[in-house]
Amino acid sequence: MEKILNLSMLGSKLKALKKEGVIKPSLVSRKSGRSRDILHRMENGQDVSVSALLDILNAAGLAIRIVPKGFPTQAEAQALLAESDDEYESFEVNNIKQ
Repeated sequence: MEKILNLSMLGSKLKALKKEGVIKPSLVSRKSGRSRDILHRMENGQDVSVSALLDILNAAGLAIRIVPKGFPTQAEAQALLAESDDEYESFEVNNIKQ
């Protein structure tokens, strides 16, 4: 799991997720009640409101996790990896069922 430290990094991640088909702009727009322009602005690293960010991420099935900025301890890294594996398996199962 990578840390997003600024708007540019967030925009790059959103673009990559869109390219991978994880984010479908028209569906996210409809589910979030936000215009596609908001997602476009986010992809370009432009500032949007926190509520718009949360609405878009929620509609895309994504979330924000607040973590310390520095490097994790070994125990924290192992816990994150174990948790990440669980989320990945859940993601795979949920996508296969659809």
